[in-house]
Amino acid sequence: MKLRKAIGIIATFAITMPCQSDLPLNIEDLILDKKELQVELGLNYANVNDYNYVERKDNDIFTGSFGIRYGISDETEVYGRLMGLVDNTRAHDGTATDKHSTQKWQELAVGVNHRFSDDNATPAFLGFSEIAIIDNTSIDGSNWVYGKSGQVEFTTYRSIDPLVLSLTTGYRFTGSRTTDGRKIKPGDSIFVTPRISFAVNRDAIFIPKTVSYR
Repeated sequence: MKLRKAIGIIATFAITMPCQSDLPLNIEDLILDKKELQVELGLNYANVNDYNYVERKDNDIFTGSFGIRYGISDETEVYGRLMGLVDNTRAHDGTATDKHSTQKWQELAVGVNHRFSDDNATPAFLGFSEIAIIDNTSIDGSNWVYGKSGQVEFTTYRSIDPLVLSLTTGYRFTGSRTTDGRKIKPGDSIFVTPRISFAVNRDAIFIPKTVSYR
């Protein structure tokens, strides 16, 4: 019987022009203003423990990201993101400990965000699309694939002071690729995420951004 324990700690640092906080997001900040530039640095840490009768594994996983957003209009922005990963693994079998570390560049992605409508007479409606220009499929080292994955996502929300009701839905595609000598097809997915958030005032909502790692 396996016992899995995962603890994730996310720390996001943003350097903006002008300076703005990324979490929590303000409604006005979901899309940058025209000609506004924002630079983002992100760090994600997770500790994963895997136990069984024979062996115990302890993983420290760090993912870092560097991103740039630019408003091409008051309703549309483009962005790019570079991600890297460090995975430190310790395996214990009761008599010895085996340590292994992996460092790799993970992904270079570009995308576009667009606001179709504000939260006024109708609920706000936003959408974005993203494609991974370069994706590293190797567990250790590098094995690059190009333009094989991406996603399209839509979010709608309604602010009802002090609550914000939101619904996010999207489609993620992942094309076939060769990973460590094996050709695989990870498969596509459709996701739907309802959320109820608390806002101190109508102009502040909490819609967390996530960084995923493979």
